[in-house]
Amino acid sequence: MAPAIQCRDLRKTYDGQVEAVRGLNLEIEAGECFGLLGPNGAGKTTTIEILEGLLEPTSGQVTILGQTWKDNSRELREAMGISLQETRLSEKLTVRETVTLFSGFYRHPRAPLEVLEQMQLTEKADAWVGKLSGGQRQRLAVATALVGNPKILFLDEPTTGLDPQSRRQLWDTIRGFQQAGGTVLLTTHYMDEAERLCDRLAIVDHGQIIAEGTPADLIERLGGHHMVEFQVSGSSNGHSGEVWRALPGVEYVGANYQLPLSSVALAWEPIGIEGYVPKAAGNDLIISSSAYISSDYLRAMGVPLLKGRYFTEQDNKKSPEVVIVDDKLAARFWPNEDPLGKRLRQGSDGPWRTVVGVVADAKEYEVDAEPPITAYFPVEQYNIAGRFVVVRTRAGSDAANLTNAVSQEIRRLDPELPTYDVATMDHRLHDSLARRRLSMFLLGTFAAFALVLAAIGIYGVIAYWVDQRTREIGIRMALGADRGRILRLIASEFFVMIGIGLALGLVGAFALTRLMSGLLFGVSATDVTTFGLIPLVLAVIAVAATYLPARRAMRVEPIVAVRAE
Repeated sequence: MAPAIQCRDLRKTYDGQVEAVRGLNLEIEAGECFGLLGPNGAGKTTTIEILEGLLEPTSGQVTILGQTWKDNSRELREAMGISLQETRLSEKLTVRETVTLFSGFYRHPRAPLEVLEQMQLTEKADAWVGKLSGGQRQRLAVATALVGNPKILFLDEPTTGLDPQSRRQLWDTIRGFQQAGGTVLLTTHYMDEAERLCDRLAIVDHGQIIAEGTPADLIERLGGHHMVEFQVSGSSNGHSGEVWRALPGVEYVGANYQLPLSSVALAWEPIGIEGYVPKAAGNDLIISSSAYISSDYLRAMGVPLLKGRYFTEQDNKKSPEVVIVDDKLAARFWPNEDPLGKRLRQGSDGPWRTVVGVVADAKEYEVDAEPPITAYFPVEQYNIAGRFVVVRTRAGSDAANLTNAVSQEIRRLDPELPTYDVATMDHRLHDSLARRRLSMFLLGTFAAFALVLAAIGIYGVIAYWVDQRTREIGIRMALGADRGRILRLIASEFFVMIGIGLALGLVGAFALTRLMSGLLFGVSATDVTTFGLIPLVLAVIAVAATYLPARRAMRVEPIVAVRAE
């Protein structure tokens, strides 16, 4: 099958001097979600506009669904939906009229109201476009791209300016389009977005692809930072970021009262949201995970900033009280609103704190559990002595060397300084999964024993059946039945039993998926591949266990068999 999108040696030069795209090669398979990442001015938008047919390349070849823009422009327009980085729509039309207008450009469009419902714009169907918020306009732009029922969806930074809830809703829409067989090409600045949506990524810089692969591969190859954490008590020197930043290879240094996946329990406490009115009586108690962090902690842990700013060293006791929230908290209490500038407080009588930033949610307790809503408070505005220190290295640095350097520096500062629980984040992650690894090892071992016993059982049953019917087999062969017919006789009876057993096993497996879901991570308890592959393996083993006694039955001599008692 031809790739959905393919370009070879793509180049684009402006005014004969500025080379925006420089020999770019790209191949995207049908049904794939492919992401282009890179800084501003890297050539992402130019590349995507050439692929969309909006720009003529200076040189190079572009094929979409096996066709070129020169020969099949009408067909290609029908096959793609486009959401530009800045889609300007007429402010004198309603939302419904806008989507209906775009549907008229296609021969086989979707129903406009169906698309509006998908993008959660039904309530705004009769609103003027000029009255929509920035997030609603962005969703409307995506709706105009979907209404033509496209095979390929081009999205240029689709979530820029969206509030956290709208961002998640758009992610669900993109996933649904891909699961229905569509191909997606998107540009983004957010690595967490690329991780959640993209099958493969290409990092573009100065008009060239400098790296390509799955999100996990690229993080390993290009973002292979290491984090070393340890706890220091009783000395302000041990908390000083300057001490650790001076170590070779260090990129960021942060501090936190607790660490994710650590042996120290994380903090839960009630918070109050200014202006929040619970939907039902008795639901006014809001419990949030609370983290007390230094200015560079979120950078050191690699938590992406979605909106606003990180803490700075100026966020101390002399400055106004501030807070950073994760996108789950923002989406819950300020849906379709800008959370920046909103206020919350700890408990019922704490000072009101202004939200200055929104970050992506992070898994603090269990890697396979949904993270709770989280509020981050600047530790310099509190009196907290003991802290965990996080030291993040640059890509390519050796975590073992950094661990040794940290230990030596602590001894140099104060030989009696209590420091413990020194470990890399990879080590913490490995330890947090120990119980699950043991459970899966035991489950896999018992399953292997069960499989061997099942194969022995099948062999024994069929061997016994052959022994009991040896005389019958001999008579059949004496009357002219060939060995192929004897084999079919045995197969017809036992393959039916094998099929019934597999069907009952599948039903039982589906019934027990709830018990299994707690042991799985990154795989659905009803994973289609697993439920297709395992019955196939069991069927092969059952057929192999059937073959040996069936082969013996085929070799029965008719005279010997007829005389058998």
